[in-house]
Amino acid sequence: MNSTENDNRNTQKFQKNLNETLEEKEKLKSILSSTKTECNLLKSQIESATEELRKVNKEIQDIQIKKNC
Repeated sequence: MNSTENDNRNTQKFQKNLNETLEEKEKLKSILSSTKTECNLLKSQIESATEELRKVNKEIQDIQIKKNC
């Protein structure tokens, strides 16, 4: 195999590896985007649940205060 053929073969291998790397990058970007969306949804649900717990705690405290009076 001469130098030009070897260079061409190496270039093809490099291009193939580069394409695979770029495809993997796009897959990972998609996963990251989905994960961020899911994280934001979970954060919102946690905030709502926390607020609901605060309300319930306040109601319990009010009942206990009335009970002790």
